[in-house]
Amino acid sequence: MMRRGQAALEFLTTYGWAFLVILVMIGALAYFGVINPNTFLPEKCMLSQEFGCKDHQITYVDPQTVNVKIFMINSLGEAIELKTFNLTSPDSTTVTACTTIDIGDTNLPETVGAGQSFTITCNNVQGSFAKSTKTKLLVNGKYKLTSGKFDRIFAGEIFAPVQ
Repeated sequence: MMRRGQAALEFLTTYGWAFLVILVMIGALAYFGVINPNTFLPEKCMLSQEFGCKDHQITYVDPQTVNVKIFMINSLGEAIELKTFNLTSPDSTTVTACTTIDIGDTNLPETVGAGQSFTITCNNVQGSFAKSTKTKLLVNGKYKLTSGKFDRIFAGEIFAPVQ
């Protein structure tokens, strides 16, 4: 009877050591960046329903700064006055106000027609960036319907590689 208990314990101990070795290997791979979930996640540009994000680009300037361009469309079905557009890196408390809107090289605030496409350019967005790695930027801003009286807010995020 004692031999069966010893055999079972040795069997479980052998599997325990094998399991421990596998956990250490996975931990080492994760520590050295071989297993990085950001490499497997797709790019995305998600804004509120009011705006469709057609394309985006994040350009590396230095380890603390990037320039961002977002090609968008007004999906509301009526004209709006875009008042503010801000970008923030989750690892920074600095909010970057984007002031350039490419509809004839104008600045915010600017009226955007229903279904009209436009490009927002944000220079010197602060954060912690590395070339060829994906980063997340938070978007928020204000707009007003041209037929309305009150400001409305929108939000979203961009997850894309730094070029």
